[in-house]
Amino acid sequence: MMTLGISLPELGASLLGTWRLPLAILEAIAWHQRPQRSKDTRFSLLTAVHVANVLTQERQKQSAGEIEDGGIDGHYLQQIGVTDDGNSWRALCGLDPKSALETLANRVRHQRESQDN
Repeated sequence: MMTLGISLPELGASLLGTWRLPLAILEAIAWHQRPQRSKDTRFSLLTAVHVANVLTQERQKQSAGEIEDGGIDGHYLQQIGVTDDGNSWRALCGLDPKSALETLANRVRHQRESQDN
């Protein structure tokens, strides 16, 4: 889909927009994989959907015995002021916080370094 310049979640949100769904729902659909596109400054539906999506994928990977970096967007969580909640959310979802390859703080640092390079 990116060959058309739009991701599948963004296309889905555009189509659902014709049903006049609330903007918060459309943003959660469109940007759940890339929440940094939002201008949110507080916890929102997008935050919940983003974290739930990532933790669901992590749980599936752990169940299959695979190890993979979680992908929670640490920069976005820092932007809305909930940077310490990543491992708490993992524990609530039955995931072992120690199994994460990096802490949320390290993810933020790595994201910043990759953006600088």
